[in-house]
Amino acid sequence: MNDDGINIDGLYTGLKAFADAVSSLRKTVAQVLPSLIEIGKIFGEFALWAEAVDKMANAQIVFTDDFTLELAHKFCEEPDIVQAVDRYYYEGGHISPLIETLKQHDGMEMYQRFYEEIIAAFQQEHYQLACTGLFSLADGILADASDMQGCVNYEKRIKKIEERISNNEELTGLDRKFWCVSTGLNAVTGTMFNGKPFTEKEEDLLNRNWLQHGRTHRTYTRMDFLKALLLVDGILFFAEQGNAKSQIEEDKA
Repeated sequence: MNDDGINIDGLYTGLKAFADAVSSLRKTVAQVLPSLIEIGKIFGEFALWAEAVDKMANAQIVFTDDFTLELAHKFCEEPDIVQAVDRYYYEGGHISPLIETLKQHDGMEMYQRFYEEIIAAFQQEHYQLACTGLFSLADGILADASDMQGCVNYEKRIKKIEERISNNEELTGLDRKFWCVSTGLNAVTGTMFNGKPFTEKEEDLLNRNWLQHGRTHRTYTRMDFLKALLLVDGILFFAEQGNAKSQIEEDKA
């Protein structure tokens, strides 16, 4: 358990540097986001955007595409934001670009064959097998990212976001993605990786422990696969923000 009461066994075992970065960012975001949302309410439409981000995060969706205000309005028009995201990726033609983007990411260089097998399982609608593979892939990526440089970049980005909102300035694409990913990771840490006893009833939420320990018995869907895929994409983005190159990009933003 970490200080927030989140079970980090398994995924974060032996990954102290990355776990510390995640924990620090989660605390910082938890402190700052409420005030940002309150500031955003002054500008009306931003409040809707922030609410949509929260809805996705609470549904275990780490949204990694550019979440524009127009898209937020579209999602909020739907009675179920999970169905809205499902349609955006699968019927809107965004799932293939996401799969390809992940394949081309530098952090995936050592996992190409494994990733291809995961995607093959997805294409055959073997969603449980694909989700299991994606969580294993996330473990490997987190191990690779365990030498991150702390949270200076994250805190700097949050301050930039707060300043832009306070000045009624439009958020950049990087601002929006950072907010979506950090909010999503903050939320899913407590649901995808919690250590709920196997003696209790299995929930419908995606959970790594039930999958990796072979205790799950529910039916898995393409949405479960998408959630796990977006998690991996979010982790890659999050880890990338901790390196020196990202710091240079921060200074330009």
